[in-house]
Amino acid sequence: MNTIRNIYAVLVLVALCLASCEMKNELEGKYNLKNDEGLLTLELMNKAQTTPVTKAEGVALEDELDVNTYKVEIIDKNTEAVVRSFKSYADLKEALPLVVPTGEYMIAARSGEKQEASRVPYYEGASAIKVQQGMEARAEVVCKSAMVKVSLNVSEEFLKMFADDYVFTISNGKGGVLYVSKKDLGAVYLSVHDGATSIQIMAKVKEAETGRDIQTVYTVSKPGAETLQGGDSFNVTVKPIEEGVDPDDPDVTPSGPKLGIQLAIDLTMDEDGITVSIPTECIDESTPDPTPDPTPDPTPVGGPEIIGADDVVEVDTNNPPTVQVTMKAPAGIQNLLVTITSDSNEFIGLISQMGLGETFDLANPGDLEDKLGGSLEDGSGIGLIDPNDPIKDKKEFIFDVSGFMPMLSPFGLQQHYFTIKLIDNNGKELAKKLTVKVVKN
Repeated sequence: MNTIRNIYAVLVLVALCLASCEMKNELEGKYNLKNDEGLLTLELMNKAQTTPVTKAEGVALEDELDVNTYKVEIIDKNTEAVVRSFKSYADLKEALPLVVPTGEYMIAARSGEKQEASRVPYYEGASAIKVQQGMEARAEVVCKSAMVKVSLNVSEEFLKMFADDYVFTISNGKGGVLYVSKKDLGAVYLSVHDGATSIQIMAKVKEAETGRDIQTVYTVSKPGAETLQGGDSFNVTVKPIEEGVDPDDPDVTPSGPKLGIQLAIDLTMDEDGITVSIPTECIDESTPDPTPDPTPDPTPVGGPEIIGADDVVEVDTNNPPTVQVTMKAPAGIQNLLVTITSDSNEFIGLISQMGLGETFDLANPGDLEDKLGGSLEDGSGIGLIDPNDPIKDKKEFIFDVSGFMPMLSPFGLQQHYFTIKLIDNNGKELAKKLTVKVVKN
């Protein structure tokens, strides 16, 4: 009996192997796969929301929650090079399945550009996958919120007792700051830093009857000193209170009471979707240090942006394209750091001979000004800057590397990288990598 079972098991394994080989041969023929190629397909989705959104939020968040708008990158795990890049999952789906070299990859997706603080959420996700010769690999990427949500509202009693020129400053304590006033009450989103356990809310309100200004800073900690997680959601309601009143014993009236405010906060935790009330011991109150002008700017200057560096630029050196990256810094450009690397050792050697083998600063070129300026055509420089039009303190600059494209021809079908780090005059920074892939000489 055992012998029969063993024979049956062997026959099943043989049948499975034959089916697998047959499928492999079918795929190789259908997609003209080479010996070192396989297929990759992808399903992208969002993790289910743990907190409901209002109708107004639902309209505003339509794009952020639609995975079809998410940018997708396929990254070689060994070299960390971006092999394929798609502006949207919708574009990627039209190209599926993808023919890619065999190997291990990381599939990364995101809803936009991550900011320290924003009025829209940011979703991201990644998944590792191995592509084998002649086979189809299926990846599933689940994106989740990478930011903490803070929904701020005021009670009806607050509106009766305080003037409507109130301003709340919401911060992650690491440079992410947003100001919320009457016209934009609602949700804001803060990036999460490793080990962070709290957010800050500074209230600046005016008592309607007396005109007395009240400023208070609240440090709101997650219960149990647990670290914040992307997807955690604070629901904050600002209410009036007589200063000195014990919320646990409101019948005891202090002498000479004054009107103040308190925060009622619920927290929905991303890990399990459970909602808890934040106890008073997790809300620390303090008075802000006096400043010459304590009134915050209701329209704060935004951080730096780098536009056009996310896609892999495919280049035919016989018909070189225009390759430009736009830098924006509303606070002004302080530094524009560029590092050129390549899969071609010969190209790296040439760049090093030109004195550009290390990171250089286009906004502060120093001794490299002549080489970074000039023209490639007459050999006087590489034409990345105009010495007569300094980049430093500009609010916008176009980084044009189109002149480099014909130079890449002698180095074959290789990939070259321009790592760009933009730092503004407020010290905020953003880094991106432009990948140039020569596909035809």
